[in-house]
Amino acid sequence: MNKVYLLLFSFMLSACDTADSVKKTDNQPLESAQDNTQVLALVNDEPITEFQLEHAVNRTLGDSAALYADQKLYQKMLQSLIVSRSMALLAEEQLDSQETALLDEKVRSYREELLVKQYLQANTTVEPVTTEQVKNYYDNNPDEFGADLLKEFELIVSLGKLQAQDKVKMLKRFESAKDQPDWKKWAAELSEQSYSVTYKKAEAKLLLLSQPIKKLVADTSVGKVSEVHFGDQLIIVRVINQTQLPAKPLSEVSVEIRKKLAPVNMKKAVKEASKSAKEQVKVTVN
Repeated sequence: MNKVYLLLFSFMLSACDTADSVKKTDNQPLESAQDNTQVLALVNDEPITEFQLEHAVNRTLGDSAALYADQKLYQKMLQSLIVSRSMALLAEEQLDSQETALLDEKVRSYREELLVKQYLQANTTVEPVTTEQVKNYYDNNPDEFGADLLKEFELIVSLGKLQAQDKVKMLKRFESAKDQPDWKKWAAELSEQSYSVTYKKAEAKLLLLSQPIKKLVADTSVGKVSEVHFGDQLIIVRVINQTQLPAKPLSEVSVEIRKKLAPVNMKKAVKEASKSAKEQVKVTVN
């Protein structure tokens, strides 16, 4: 919004440098804005006041207004307000009743947004994130901070698309998996018997595994054999070993956690302010 306004302002300042239809007042310095209702110009008898000029300068330049708001800039800004008001009045004359109603609703809605923002600023107290909140979040979400299980496992996977009868035959052979001490050797034997399978051995963090292998590995204890995954492929897993990887120290991630929790406290404060506001007015729903 401010970028668009600044672009429009720059265009208007350029146009005002060559405009002959507007009387220039370069030799009439503006007074300080103590009387901010002072009328500086009239456009079709509609006033442009000193208060409006001050607001336009601050809106356009923001924190830089104090540095650049000299007499010349104020004069140019006044000319831009005159051009802007002229356009607005002419545009309003061209609106039909439906367009006017829509514009009025947009203005009402925007005004309400500004008032809500002002109300929340004045009536909400956002509690700072406490050390206890940080600790609870850390304890309840260790995986977010590097805690994981390092799993060493082996698996046998069917290859290619199997016919239903082939799946049933292979599933029956997999029933003896827990009795096989050497899976690599067993997979080779299955291949020699025309079962299209492959053997793999891997070590990986549990969170980095993809489904369905992740679930098979996660649900299987060390030294145990998983249930057979029965999908497009048949997969069976045996977990060999696992190591618990610790999370990063709380001291390293506390700032990150506070940033995560700050919006939660803000949401709570807004909810309380909303409830209070509703209790202070009369509401009738038809």
